[in-house]
Amino acid sequence: MPGTARQHQLERSLFYHVYNRSHRGEFIFESKDDFKHFSDLLYRFKEDGGVNIYHWVIMSNHYHLCIKLDRPESVSGRISGLQRAYTYYYHRTRKTVGYLWQGRFKSQPIEGEKYLMACGRYIERNPVRAGMVKLASDYIFSSAQHYCLGRADEITDTDLFYDNFGATIKDRQIEYCSYLRSYNDEEEQLFRDHIRPVGSQVFKARLVKIGRHYFPIRRGRPRKIGDGICS
Repeated sequence: MPGTARQHQLERSLFYHVYNRSHRGEFIFESKDDFKHFSDLLYRFKEDGGVNIYHWVIMSNHYHLCIKLDRPESVSGRISGLQRAYTYYYHRTRKTVGYLWQGRFKSQPIEGEKYLMACGRYIERNPVRAGMVKLASDYIFSSAQHYCLGRADEITDTDLFYDNFGATIKDRQIEYCSYLRSYNDEEEQLFRDHIRPVGSQVFKARLVKIGRHYFPIRRGRPRKIGDGICS
């Protein structure tokens, strides 16, 4: 794992690993137009402001994002809006109706200081695990090509730890590709849960679960009955 990044940007920061799958696991991203449209929606999602997308992948029947929100409490509305926009496109282009997603999306809290890059590796290795490509950088619809090949995609905000991979851009690209290959199953298991917070006990103690999502405890925020601190 790379060393210390810009601490003033990471201090007390909360990142989300966001995930959802299609209803019944059916393919909902089939044509290049489908992938491109969802990519365009991600761009618009970011350009609306208040969100950074550090890692992402679009697969045939699901997607993963690693994001940071200026207002974490907006995660439900923002991601639900993204999914509704794609649902509208999907049914309009196919003249269909019905459920598109298997349910509500998952948002897994991630401690940036320790696990931001590891979460990105898990996300970008999805096509490799699925047997679609040999190298994560061979897959077009993910952030891997941004880090490995330097291809701008208008979606990816460079991971705050990326500079620690080398002194030059070429060094960073080479070392990051090596990092993607040097995964371990124990680490990946942390992100397969899609819900349970990933981080230190200090990080988890700063979270409160409200409904289905975890949020940072605000100083001076009155506790409500039913609020549960993450353990």
